[in-house]
Amino acid sequence: MSILDLPLITEKAEPPESIWAKIRYHLVSNPLGLVGAAIMAVFVFCAIFADFITAYGPTVTDAAHRLLHPGSGHILGTDQMGRDIFSRIIYGARISLAVGLGSTFLGSVFADGIIVRGAFFLRDGSHCRGESASGKFSADSA
Repeated sequence: MSILDLPLITEKAEPPESIWAKIRYHLVSNPLGLVGAAIMAVFVFCAIFADFITAYGPTVTDAAHRLLHPGSGHILGTDQMGRDIFSRIIYGARISLAVGLGSTFLGSVFADGIIVRGAFFLRDGSHCRGESASGKFSADSA
């Protein structure tokens, strides 16, 4: 029996019913999305719990421990001013997350405002055709 002799299965799987089944269905059907979601989950977790994850502040300088190689005391080492690089990356994730969420929120608010205004003023379509509110064409639209 070769692969050509096998019957073709053309029916699709039934869509899942519960929300968890839907999430699991989409994650299994798109493994790269699962990897991206895992990376974002780690990013958000580190940004939220930065105070508990890091041992040093992001701006605390220590001239005696500058330019250290990665080791047990400093996971990613220190920079030329003695600041812990791991702490700076984790706290930078917090700032990046805040900027990303803030810009998304503002963009959504402004886009919604533009859409609502457009729908309100063009609700009957008369402005698109050059008609006035009375239904007659104006002199400057002809």
